Order: sequence, then structure tokens, then C-alpha cells
Amino acid sequence: MKEEGMVHLLALTVFIAMVGVGIIAPIIPIYAEKLGATGLWIGFIYAGFAISRAIFMPLIGELSDRRGRKFFITIGLLLYSIISLGYVYSRTVVELASVRFI
Repeated sequence: MKEEGMVHLLALTVFIAMVGVGIIAPIIPIYAEKLGATGLWIGFIYAGFAISRAIFMPLIGELSDRRGRKFFITIGLLLYSIISLGYVYSRTVVELASVRFI
């Protein structure tokens, strides 16, 4: 595949992943309340996502500089797809917060 085609494919893939995050974000408090979450737990759920990104993005960035970005993008999207199922199977607030952190 030409380099330009790869850039377009990557842009489309990132767009789809970010739309997925954007669609889930407003629904999380409603789902969390149904699981019995208080306002504090909803804060933990949102903060967990930001904290995990702050921790893991620099580490993965450093590794991708050494190993290559294609590998980490592929693995990351695969894990994102699998972990997204965790939202559906979360039965407690702690499970939901854990999925959000991962």
C-alpha cells in the first residue's frame, strides 16, 4: 500500500476509535449510576482514564520509537476493541472503573 494510502487508513482508524470514546463518555455516568455509583465514583471513573493515559502514553511512545509504530498501533487497536467489551460486562462500579483505567 502506498504511503499516502496508509496515512488515510491510519487517520480513518484513529477517527473511528475516537468516535467510540466520544460516544461512550456521555453515557458512562448514567450507566455508573445504575450500577450504584456515587458522584465520587463517577469522578474516579473519568479520572482513571486520564491517569492511565498519562502513565502509559509516554511509555508506549518510547517503546514505539524503538520497535516501530505499526506494531503498537495494531496491538493498541486490538486491545481497545477487546477492552471495550468490558463496559458491557461490568457488573459493579469497581469493574467499570477498572475497565476505564485499562
